[in-house]
Amino acid sequence: MESYSRYSQFQMKLTLDFRLARVKTDGEFTSFSDFETTFHNLQPHPALASPETEADYLRLIADGCLAILLPTEDLNSDCERTLVREILASLILRKGLDLMSEPYMMYETIRNVSPPP
Repeated sequence: MESYSRYSQFQMKLTLDFRLARVKTDGEFTSFSDFETTFHNLQPHPALASPETEADYLRLIADGCLAILLPTEDLNSDCERTLVREILASLILRKGLDLMSEPYMMYETIRNVSPPP
């Protein structure tokens, strides 16, 4: 039942965004923007919806990394794969994203990468 209500909420939001994009592109002052661009600008990344969806998205990324990094026999073990996935998603990816989103860290990264004047 819960997944059905999530699905219907998603469908309703999609329909509203479709209609809003159509209204925004039909005006005389919006000739610089096409419908596809306007519609996609109304659709944020799924991981931004809630902390739970962000955690799910990080788990998907971790699963993809583990499929490449782990040997097949370790990947087939549900217990080992889940443990390593949670460590990778929660401790490494989440902490890394939180750290990289800090303004001072962005500044330091840009400063270190860009050539001196």
